[in-house]
Amino acid sequence: APLGDTDMVSNALSVFKGGMASEVINGRTAMVGFTAALLAELTTGESVTSQMFNMRDVGVKVIFLPKLGFFLLPLTVIVVIVSSIMPKIRGKEDNGLNVPTSAYGPFTPNAETINGRAAMMGLVSLLAVEGMTGSALF
Repeated sequence: APLGDTDMVSNALSVFKGGMASEVINGRTAMVGFTAALLAELTTGESVTSQMFNMRDVGVKVIFLPKLGFFLLPLTVIVVIVSSIMPKIRGKEDNGLNVPTSAYGPFTPNAETINGRAAMMGLVSLLAVEGMTGSALF
């Protein structure tokens, strides 16, 4: 087939059946993003917005030009999606997306869900506080 092995692609995409996969991927991405934004803010003193954009005042309005942090956002999403689909591609049934994985010490599916939700709320809260104050939180 010109598109390669379509069975492997359809097998990999089967992890998105059901509603669990989107929350897990969003949670994993938020955990990576929140940690990276917080560490960068603590080390550089720049807010999340200034990590992602160069803001130029041109008199009439402010222009937002993308910085490296802006391009790291889609890269992080792609890496998380690919790494989340890999167990299914490798043939593991409990892939963590549509079938919960077994617990490994403190790493349980419930803990991942709670931490993912907390990271999503933390990232939104961090952006809201920085938007209201106009500066970095730390």
